[in-house]
Amino acid sequence: MRQWFAIKTLLIALAALALAGCGGGSSSANKTVAQVTLGPATLSMVAGEIVAVTTTTSNPTGGAVSPAPNVTINTSNPKLVTVSPGQQVCAGVWDSTFVVCNGLDAGGNPLSGTATLTATANGVSSAPASVSVHPPVSAIVVDPVTGCTSNKQTQQFTAHACSAAVTPHAATGPCAPNAAEISDKIGGFTWASTNGVVVTIDPNGLATANAPGLAGILANVGTTSSPATNFKTCMPTQIVLHITGDPPGQPTESANINLTDTKIIQADMVDEKGLVVLGAPVALFSSDSEIVSVIGTATSATITGQSPGGAGILASCVPPVCGAGINQPVYSNIFTVFVNGTSPATFLYVGSSASTTLLPFDTSKSPPAPGTAITLPGGTRSIVFTPDGAKAYVATTGGLVSVDTTTNVPTTLTTNAVGSILAISPDGNRLVMTNAPFEPDPTHHRLFVFDATVGTLTTFILPGAVGASFARDGSKAYIAAGTNVQNIYVYSPFITLTKLTVGGNALTTAATASGPFTFVANTTGLQVINNCDNSLATSAPVTSTPQRVGAYLDEDIIVTVNQTGLDFDSLTIGLPPSGFCPTTVTHNNHFLDFGIGAFTARQLIVSPSVKGHVVVLPVGINKVLGAVAAVGIEPVVLSSGATEALSGGITLDGNTVWVGVAGSNTLDRINMVTGADDLQIQLTGLKKGDGTQAAPDAVGVRPK
Repeated sequence: MRQWFAIKTLLIALAALALAGCGGGSSSANKTVAQVTLGPATLSMVAGEIVAVTTTTSNPTGGAVSPAPNVTINTSNPKLVTVSPGQQVCAGVWDSTFVVCNGLDAGGNPLSGTATLTATANGVSSAPASVSVHPPVSAIVVDPVTGCTSNKQTQQFTAHACSAAVTPHAATGPCAPNAAEISDKIGGFTWASTNGVVVTIDPNGLATANAPGLAGILANVGTTSSPATNFKTCMPTQIVLHITGDPPGQPTESANINLTDTKIIQADMVDEKGLVVLGAPVALFSSDSEIVSVIGTATSATITGQSPGGAGILASCVPPVCGAGINQPVYSNIFTVFVNGTSPATFLYVGSSASTTLLPFDTSKSPPAPGTAITLPGGTRSIVFTPDGAKAYVATTGGLVSVDTTTNVPTTLTTNAVGSILAISPDGNRLVMTNAPFEPDPTHHRLFVFDATVGTLTTFILPGAVGASFARDGSKAYIAAGTNVQNIYVYSPFITLTKLTVGGNALTTAATASGPFTFVANTTGLQVINNCDNSLATSAPVTSTPQRVGAYLDEDIIVTVNQTGLDFDSLTIGLPPSGFCPTTVTHNNHFLDFGIGAFTARQLIVSPSVKGHVVVLPVGINKVLGAVAAVGIEPVVLSSGATEALSGGITLDGNTVWVGVAGSNTLDRINMVTGADDLQIQLTGLKKGDGTQAAPDAVGVRPK
């Protein structure tokens, strides 16, 4: 029995040794302090202030020490800085109960100086933390800088800490006359930028310019902050968009490509100091992504031919990517792209203000036949498509509706916006609507902006809105307010709604392809607005009073329909005479007379490319009036029984127009190349509430 007990005791001892070798060592390591950390690493404290610090201990594997060891914090100067058992740092001396922190010396003056703190646990000490004790900071002054700083260049900032508690005060200096400078006592400033896109700043006050715009630089000591000091990253005075790899000074600014072909382009800029920045921090976009897409950055972007037609690629300096805080957009040249070929078949919708039915058509069928009718909450007043054609927005007498163009399923977005759609932003995310043409009382006029990204509707009580267009980059919309209001409203998500008072009644607006200008068809003439600052430029030449205005997407040519024909104004856009705003422009006007006498234009349709057709639908005349810029006119007589075209849309190649026709109440296909009304489709499914035929006065052609 004794022998067995001895053997058992030996086995237990061996097991204990084995455990110590396998797991017991791990337990011992968890208890070992390998590192002690004390934070924050620097403190700037007003005399008498109390700040909590933190300590952590780590074992050799980086994990927490368990059980947690006792940590003590030692001060290099106990007459200046003391620490309570609860790790509360006193800028002064704690009383015996660690309740009162005394920050005054024997003479009653605030303490000042520096000390270091060190945390220790089990013989291992932290890196020292520095503490600066100083009188109360009453103000911080940052020296201003003048001019602008070029992209990626640096600017050193200097700050001054001021204290009204220190006497005597200097007679001069940044803190005079009510405070003394104590910058040498605070241990340094904490620096911040109000906009890191524009400028970043390091712990030493060295700022680096990142993108054109305006921001503020702040210096802080504890809870005291300086006023923001302006920092400006130089704005571009010129942006050049061209094929990558072009020889210096020989930019290629256009391309003729086939479907699916690609090109690599880049945007460079010259800033206010004359510095050339390659691959400038600007935004790139296509005027019609269904014709030409653009993907990438200004350093290297790929354009791809998506559908036949013409489009323009544009680079712009607009917030939030560029120009933040300045809000004066700068635009590049227009990079013109033409994609060869003929537009494929597409879809279109036909509706009527007198019918709740919307008819979808697939034009690839021969002949095109309507699909399943779509029921809407009211009669159709206008139809617009998103640039990618994925969605149609329909303004009805019962509210705003979206239609999925794949499923033809309608969704009522809001019943509060009842009117007509004036414009859609280039990205398809914002709609500008109005009820002015249908509301006789100006006090009840409303301007609506629908934001599709969040599904919100903003309503403005503004009279007279009848036409609108977005700038090519979508940064703002110019809204013409006719009906004796004589205003232009400027809507932008970046600035407060602005009202420009102009002479005469503004009817419609159109933005130039390259962005710097918006043209306004006004009863007093053709007005020109500088998009950068909303100022009025010299009026453009026109042959007679303009009725409607439009613009191509691939060249800076403005098209105006007047009483007898069309004015084509070819623009030469130059550099600003000084600074970066406004841009200069010269005009070269060419007039084409339709030869039918005076008429009133119901609708002006401008194809995306200057190689396509411009189409006018005149009121009360059984013709569709067509023209090609500076080439010739092509009036097309409508089919038998037709009295006038009520509404229409054009294909991307600019050669085929679909119109809803009164009299015959048909959907007609107008071949602008042959000059013929070559197809008429009866719209038997488009009915009024009493079952009679409704006039097709709302037609929308899907972009692709």
